[in-house]
Amino acid sequence: MSETRRDGSPLLEASVEAHLERQMKRIGGRAFKFPPAVKGAPDRIVVFPVGRIFFVELKRPGGRLSPAQVLWHERALEMGHVVHVLDNRDQVDAFIAWANDQYVANRERDIEAIKNGYPL
Repeated sequence: MSETRRDGSPLLEASVEAHLERQMKRIGGRAFKFPPAVKGAPDRIVVFPVGRIFFVELKRPGGRLSPAQVLWHERALEMGHVVHVLDNRDQVDAFIAWANDQYVANRERDIEAIKNGYPL
């Protein structure tokens, strides 16, 4: 998949964002815009139809995280959450495939946990 616009200039972040939205709708999921109430928060909360939610930061190809974003990501990781940083359409597609695979791999365990009241 080409990572440039028709005129040969690099893709904008909005193009990567639009691709994520289209692909999530295609599989029955959603990519909600994260409220900009906290500096550095990820762009999207991505909700899969298979019971998984992820934080996603979108960048233009080659784009870098701001210091506030790096800090937010570090704090999220300390709490056991990963912010997935995607900067092109191929990464969006790979992320969606990976997240769906995670569901398949953990489905039975998750169903049992729900049935049994989340035993430790």
